[in-house]
Amino acid sequence: MRRTLPVSVLLLFAIPVSLSGEKDKHSGKFGDLHVTATQLESFESASHRGDHHHVAVFVRVENAGKGVICASFTATLRTSFDLEYHSDWVMPLPKWPKMDEMLPGESAEGSYDFNVKDGVKPLELVLKLFRGTIRCGAKGTEPLRDAFVPAEIRLDVHDLPEPKKPPTPPGQPPPPLRQGTASAVP
Repeated sequence: MRRTLPVSVLLLFAIPVSLSGEKDKHSGKFGDLHVTATQLESFESASHRGDHHHVAVFVRVENAGKGVICASFTATLRTSFDLEYHSDWVMPLPKWPKMDEMLPGESAEGSYDFNVKDGVKPLELVLKLFRGTIRCGAKGTEPLRDAFVPAEIRLDVHDLPEPKKPPTPPGQPPPPLRQGTASAVP
């Protein structure tokens, strides 16, 4: 019984909880690295060629610990019909949040981009640690407390808001889509 108490206490601190006591389905933690999915942008209704369209999931990361973080993720988008899509590596410039040498208290924002079949709905963003650690040193040199850092987190994205667009002044056409985000499938 005595051994399970410390493990139980550590697990309680590892689960993100909102102030109301409910688990925050849009947030997760890799130890000291807090990750929150903030917005979802889909270009299915925009003009595109082929039967796939661009989807961007925006995230915010924050170093809530006392050490430096050097993390990177592989990102997978789970959708309706049990389809999965891996983050789009063919985009001109990756827009992932920069987490290299992230000092305590620093945060970053970015997006993971996917090329998704028309008609499917994004449900969950799965982030996996690319190197297996959030620390800048080699795997195996991290602090003991990092032994409980999960290898992956799952963030619910199905009900995220779309990014706020600046209002269009009267008499002017709406702004064009973000450059480089809508990909055409040959």
